[in-house]
Amino acid sequence: MDQLLLARLKSNVIEPLKDIVKWDRYAIRENEAGGFIFGWIKRDDGFFDFVVINFQMNAGHLLFGYNTSSKKYSREIIKRLGGSDENYLECRPAKEILPDDTLIEWQLHPEENAGTAKP
Repeated sequence: MDQLLLARLKSNVIEPLKDIVKWDRYAIRENEAGGFIFGWIKRDDGFFDFVVINFQMNAGHLLFGYNTSSKKYSREIIKRLGGSDENYLECRPAKEILPDDTLIEWQLHPEENAGTAKP
C-alpha cells in the first residue's frame, strides 16, 4: 500500500473517528491509490450501524466520501471529517421502497455473537 495514502487515511479518517468506529475490512486499488474501508458503530440496542469510507489520492491529496446507517452519528462524522452537511442525505431503511422478499431479516442472537445483529 502507498505509504502516503496510508498516512493520510490514518490522520484524516481513522484518527478522527477512533472513538466511535471499529474498523473491519478494506480494499485498495493499488494502481489507482484508492479504495474503501468499512467499519461498525455499536448502538445502544445491541445492534451495529455500518460506516464505509471511499477514498482516492489525487495529486497528493486524500479525497473521500462516506456512507453510514447511523442516525445518531451521521452528522457528527461529517463534522469530524471536515465536511459540510450542506448535501446531507439520510440513510433510510430499504423496506420503505423494496418488497419484503428482497430484504434481510435481522434477529438478535446474543448467545452466538455478543449481541450483534445476525441475518
